[in-house]
Amino acid sequence: MSSCPILQSIKAKIDAGMDPDAAIPYQIPVLSLFDYLEVLNYAAQVLPEGNRKEEVKRRLEEVAEDVRRAKGE
Repeated sequence: MSSCPILQSIKAKIDAGMDPDAAIPYQIPVLSLFDYLEVLNYAAQVLPEGNRKEEVKRRLEEVAEDVRRAKGE
C-alpha cells in the first residue's frame, strides 16, 4: 500500500462506498512528485469514463513526460 496520506484517504473513502468522482479532489494536494503520479494513476483507474477521467489521463501523461525529460530520456 502507498505511504501517500492523500491516496490512502481517497482509497478509504472509495472502499467505504463513496463515488470516486466525489472522493478524488479536483486539486490534488500532494507531498511529492511520486505521490502525485500515484494519485493520478489511481484516479485514472477508478474514475468513470468521461471528461474528468480523460483530463486525469492527459495530466498523468504530461507529468510522466516531464519526468522523462528531466531524466534526459
